[in-house]
Amino acid sequence: MDTIAFRRSGVDRYTIVLNGNEIGSVTKTRSVDLLTGAVRRPVWVAQAKATHPFGVAETIPARGSSRGEAVWRTVREYKALCAGEVVELCDIHRTGRANGWW
Repeated sequence: MDTIAFRRSGVDRYTIVLNGNEIGSVTKTRSVDLLTGAVRRPVWVAQAKATHPFGVAETIPARGSSRGEAVWRTVREYKALCAGEVVELCDIHRTGRANGWW
């Protein structure tokens, strides 16, 4: 089972820690309608990053009405990213080094 923790990094901003590793951040935001000036309810937006041999892959920003909801969606997407794209890029890198391409 995964352990998700938060480390405060600013006002309404937290770092997401998954199993002891920092993977991204979650921030509380509000949107304002420029025509009417109406301020909408706050929304939490979370995004994670996964490093690979060719750089960094980022998840699509996930929105939620609570911090936990936004983080849950981001962690799910982060795991899919790590299981798919990052594994493939690591395999390409390993094959390239083994064949002397770089």
